[in-house]
Amino acid sequence: MRIKELLLTSLEESQEIASLTAVYEGKPAVFFGYVPEDEGEGWGETRPYPRILCTVRKCAFGRKREQIMLTAEIQWGGEGAGVQEREQAGEIISRLLGEKVFQTDVNVYCLEYTGDQKNNLMNAYYFQVLEYPLPAFAEPDPIKALQTAAEEILPKEENVPLLCRLRWMRDDFSTSVAAGKTMKFRVDIHLFLRDQEKCLQAASSLLYGLTEKEEIDLADGSPVHLRKIRLTADGDGWRKGRLKIIGTYGLARKPEKGHSLTGVKITEK
Repeated sequence: MRIKELLLTSLEESQEIASLTAVYEGKPAVFFGYVPEDEGEGWGETRPYPRILCTVRKCAFGRKREQIMLTAEIQWGGEGAGVQEREQAGEIISRLLGEKVFQTDVNVYCLEYTGDQKNNLMNAYYFQVLEYPLPAFAEPDPIKALQTAAEEILPKEENVPLLCRLRWMRDDFSTSVAAGKTMKFRVDIHLFLRDQEKCLQAASSLLYGLTEKEEIDLADGSPVHLRKIRLTADGDGWRKGRLKIIGTYGLARKPEKGHSLTGVKITEK
C-alpha cells in the first residue's frame, strides 16, 4: 500500500473527519489530487462542502535531496466558516496527519507540520513527508523487540505515536571471541507529538521504564542488553530521536551475574 492510500484511509476512517466534511458516495468528502464536480451525482442532495483535498508534490531545495510535501486543504465553499469551526478542523487535521506513523512493507512515513494558510474559502495545512526505510532483519529482530517494549511501557490509552529507528549496527569487539559474536547498535526513538510537554513526559516514562528493564527479550528468548540511554529534553522528535540507545545482542544471558546499565544521561539539546 502506498503512502497516498494510507493517508486517504486514515482520513476516511476517522469519525472526527466524518463529522466535519460533506459526504460523497457514502464516504467522507476526502480526495487526493482532484475534486469531483459540485453537480456530480455522488454528492446526492447534500451540499458539496466542507471537503478536504490532499495534494502531494516533490520539491528540490538547492543541493538538498528531493523532498515530498503534502498539502491538506479544507475547502469551505462560498459561505466560509466560523473561527471556532476552523480551529477545530485544523486541530483534527494536524493531529490525524502530523501525530501518526504510517507503515508500508518497506518504509515508515511520518508527516512534519510546517505551516498553514487561511482565508474565507479554505484552510490549507502543509506537511513535509519524512521517509524512514525499514531495516531488513531475520528473526530475532532487536529493533522490533525494542519497539514492542517501548509501546508496552507507555499507557495504551494515550496512543503515543513512536518509532524505533536504527542508526547504525556493527560487530561488538569489546566481547571475547569465546563468548560468541555479538552486535552493537544505536537506536533513536522518535515521538511524533507536537505538544512538547506531553512529548517530554512520554520520553521520561520511556527513559525510566527502559532503565528499569536493562534487558529486552528477543523472539528466541535471548536478551538485548541496553548499555547507554540518553534523553534529549529539547529536540526535534521528527528528525532526531528524543531517546538515543546503545545496546548489544547475541550474548547469552548469564543468570549468576546480572547485566549492569552503564550510562543514563539527560541533556537540554
